[in-house]
Amino acid sequence: MTSSPAEQESTGTRRGKTVALKDGSVHLLVGSASFRVEKGVLSSAGARLPAQTSVRVPFGRALPLEAEEPSEIVLFDGSETRLRDVGRRTVPEAWTAAADALVKDAPRLLLCLGFSYTGKNFFCTHLANRFRAAGKRVCVIDADPDQTEIGPPGCVGLLDMNDPVLFFSQALPTALQYVGSHSVIARPAVVLAAAQRLVNKALHERRAEVVLVNVPGWTAEDSGRCFHALLSTLLSPDRTIVLQRKDESEHLVRGVPVSRTVRLRASEFAARSSADERKRYREERTTAYYQNRRLLVLPFHHVSSAGASFLSGYPQKIVNEKILYVERMPSELEGVLVAVPEPLSPVEADKIKRTYERPALKQIVAGSEAGVQVGLADENGDTLALGVIQKFDFSERHIEIWTPLALGREDKVKILQFGTLRLTLDGREDGSVDAGKF
Repeated sequence: MTSSPAEQESTGTRRGKTVALKDGSVHLLVGSASFRVEKGVLSSAGARLPAQTSVRVPFGRALPLEAEEPSEIVLFDGSETRLRDVGRRTVPEAWTAAADALVKDAPRLLLCLGFSYTGKNFFCTHLANRFRAAGKRVCVIDADPDQTEIGPPGCVGLLDMNDPVLFFSQALPTALQYVGSHSVIARPAVVLAAAQRLVNKALHERRAEVVLVNVPGWTAEDSGRCFHALLSTLLSPDRTIVLQRKDESEHLVRGVPVSRTVRLRASEFAARSSADERKRYREERTTAYYQNRRLLVLPFHHVSSAGASFLSGYPQKIVNEKILYVERMPSELEGVLVAVPEPLSPVEADKIKRTYERPALKQIVAGSEAGVQVGLADENGDTLALGVIQKFDFSERHIEIWTPLALGREDKVKILQFGTLRLTLDGREDGSVDAGKF
């Protein structure tokens, strides 16, 4: 496994601190950190790191380094303060035995579940690398829109693995589904639909021999139980892997046959993160995603919407000077949608309802859309990229969106997928909007 040319250049021109690692020693490096293997060979997460491999450990993640022979690494930017000798392997023997058995049996669809902070991410990485080393075509799906490693936060992501990885975030995602929230609790049905959609894509379009789904750690309460039950029903996995400290997640697999269940103890090295740390991880991922953004202009007539009333109705003639734009909704109960420079008074609103002969009125106040994140999807509903709305230009009848969507793909954008997230252009979280606001 090698780093990108950019990574090699960035580490190769910096001065760092050289650290010798004894044969068989095991260290843990906590991110943010970066290093280069100078001599020898290391292994981590089922992947080998030969000399001249450069690695960046993201904030909020940790990487075990096992020396297969006497080795040296060069740590950059003060990373030596985040390296510690743990004295023993971080991959339990039970994990290794389970991975051996799974690679031998080669089940096609696997779910990995358990509470947060049990080591699911690391185990999925280790297992995916093991399958890849055995020559299997492996697809991994990260169904946690909060701390996802595949694609930007707010998405369920799919990675078709071509090479071993230390973090799934090292590779560009193969496919995304925007779910419009960082919280699976807020939009469970959308996350379920996205996961099922990407599993189908992995099995039928990518022709994966192994599909591994990393499930969010929302396991408690009736709603969490229901989410996992529905996910298992929708996907019908060949194996369900549960990581738990004692038996706190046993209720999730109680009805699964023993022959299709793999029970493992949680990693003792899995550390809890605070809400602020989780937010920082999301914002760093989001900032990186929008680094190469550009302004995309989409005419109203070119796109429809999902998760919003705007652009789902029929444009009408404007007959009131207080209205910037108007759509008649398909259903009479939904009424009429209007864009206005400022909220209408009850009297003005009643007048407009009478004018358009509709019993209900929905208002979009111009400017309230700024900063709302949307998915840019094709005609099939597959998310091509994410974008941050700059404005709805009601006079010119177009939408201005900041997005990293590749040049030449503009005509493929047919659907705007609305959610509840609001961002600044530098990737910072800027509150939320109510579902269905637009």
